[in-house]
Amino acid sequence: MEHMASRLICLIFALVGVSGFAGAGFYRMEKRSDGWTVLDPAGRAELLLGVDQVKWDGMPCERMGWRRPYEEHNAAHYASRKEWEDETLSRLKSWGFNMLGACCDDSLRHRGLAHSIFLNMSEGFCMGDDDRWISEYKGVPNTAMPNVFHPDYTAHCDAVAREMCSASRNDADLLGYYIDNELVWQGMRGASLDGGLFDAVRGKGEGHSARRALMEFLRERNIDSWAAFDALPDERQKEIKAEFLDLSAERYFSITTAAIRRHDPNHLILGCRFAGLDGAPLAVWKAAGRFCDVLTFNCYPWADIDRNVVLDVKGGTSLVSRLADLYALTGKPLLVTEWSFPALDTGRPCLNGAGQRFETQAERVRAASLFARTLLSLPYVLGYSYFMWVDQPALGTNGEKPEDSNYGLVSEEGVPYAGLTDMFARLHAEVRGGAMRPAMPQESAAPPPQSRSTADAFRSAAAGDGADVRFSRDGDRWEISNAAGLSLRGRLGGADMVGEVSVDSTSYGRYTGMVQLVAQNGDVFWAMPECVTAVDHGRSGVCGTIRFTATGRAAGFSFSLEHCMTVAPDRTDFLCEIVGVENTGRSAFSIRRLYMCPFAAEARPVVLKGVPNLWKGIRECSWRMSGGRLYGMASSDPSAQWFNLWIDADGRQHPDIDFAPETDFLLSPGERYSPKSPMSARAILRLAE
Repeated sequence: MEHMASRLICLIFALVGVSGFAGAGFYRMEKRSDGWTVLDPAGRAELLLGVDQVKWDGMPCERMGWRRPYEEHNAAHYASRKEWEDETLSRLKSWGFNMLGACCDDSLRHRGLAHSIFLNMSEGFCMGDDDRWISEYKGVPNTAMPNVFHPDYTAHCDAVAREMCSASRNDADLLGYYIDNELVWQGMRGASLDGGLFDAVRGKGEGHSARRALMEFLRERNIDSWAAFDALPDERQKEIKAEFLDLSAERYFSITTAAIRRHDPNHLILGCRFAGLDGAPLAVWKAAGRFCDVLTFNCYPWADIDRNVVLDVKGGTSLVSRLADLYALTGKPLLVTEWSFPALDTGRPCLNGAGQRFETQAERVRAASLFARTLLSLPYVLGYSYFMWVDQPALGTNGEKPEDSNYGLVSEEGVPYAGLTDMFARLHAEVRGGAMRPAMPQESAAPPPQSRSTADAFRSAAAGDGADVRFSRDGDRWEISNAAGLSLRGRLGGADMVGEVSVDSTSYGRYTGMVQLVAQNGDVFWAMPECVTAVDHGRSGVCGTIRFTATGRAAGFSFSLEHCMTVAPDRTDFLCEIVGVENTGRSAFSIRRLYMCPFAAEARPVVLKGVPNLWKGIRECSWRMSGGRLYGMASSDPSAQWFNLWIDADGRQHPDIDFAPETDFLLSPGERYSPKSPMSARAILRLAE
């Protein structure tokens, strides 16, 4: 009856059309002394509690011939599709959800839950003629960026809004519209957030309409050639790039939101679902705040369930502080439109897709509860949409985006994960009606349980059995080897710490280090050493060790890195440790990340990934080469972050084995940093089974 009453209110206001009632009888927002709230069509306060991808058919699996396991289960289990719909809606409501998130079946609408509409204004524009896009839409999120300077972009957005918004302007159950999803605001994937859009447009042909707009933009600043631009001081170039980004964001949001408002003045504009907290430069967030009612973003953070605190990323900063900064910048409330925490105990590999992983459902529930309570405690957060209704296929979705993770509230057999759904039911009962937000979870004062480092585990497992580790040196060349056939070779003065890693005279690759430096103006540089200046041999129990010092430079900064290798007498794997980094230059810089870099012996090896972002698990990945050779790294150290092997479009290998210091810190000239917690990994050398 309440649902029917809210629709009647909407109909009355739509028929009467009294001036000043735009939005009355529809979902709207209200800023109160204790924060923002959403009012439903009947004027009741609510927090938005949604689920994404609530669909009868689930996700397809390319490796199964595009079959859909969840749809096959439903077709066999339910007498009709309506029976599935009735049970699904009943489940969602019993667990306290009040909203259908993104990409849900239309047949579930107008049955007691709010819904939203994806306009995808830009994806369809970013195809075909390359004058229409800065980054082409490849059929998956985080690939498209429209050319907002194209003469047809305004008309295109108006046509989309006319078709999709006009028909929904009187829909009382509609929360609002998402303009787009995960656009590439840096112009091209992997580019700088702040300058990438400018650089991408600069790289277009002279006849490209965005390139022409950029040249006019420069002429307005008395810059009539690229030579004149390149001659400007670096700081002025950065300012100009930022101004062009501001202009582009202003055009995007002004054009898209004006089109929506023309055809539907009654519903909320829900932003464009940024791809994470760093999915767009701050200038774009600010522009979104000027034109949108709500700022939406997909967020897969790091839940430290020992400390009872949520970080933006593993080893990162407080999620709450990041959200507070975004709210202060934009002044608009926030809505998280995707989040999830998969676990490994369901048969899903969880190798692909975003998010922190856990070993068990019990840990998954703890993480989900921590994150949900943290979000809902914030007065400027309107709620969230959980990703997603049903698990992905164990064999993955498709080759372009082969996700295979335990994201679901239910399995592909339709069985709810009771611990997770019970947690949501209890939490949502606490906040029902939006009148009561949960208390902010308190960070634990107790130190987290200590686990043995990868280095300690390696040394403890090493055995002599009468074998020995041999070290030899001939001039500037050296070698360390053992009875198992492992050999590490290098050269004093060489660029690589280890020039060749081999087993039984078969090469697996080479090894060096890398450092991420941050200048005091915020510029970020990744730099490898250029010259090995010292090689020292020693012993650790039955093992042999070799310590390297290597120097390098980046953008005027100079540094030295120290790494240590440990070789056991009886093993073909070996231990790598980051010992320290020193500022050997004249300018201070911050250290954000330190890296181990195992390069494969072959130009284009295959990447074998371990489970990414696993809570207290072993992070692992390997190159696979001909003959079944595997060369990679594995670590369980808390400092170990992203283990990411990849090959770029130019065929260059990027073996990024990433370790995080305890916090970013400034390293003054002459100062040295030594890790306070171990930064160690086991180098994997073996033949694939």
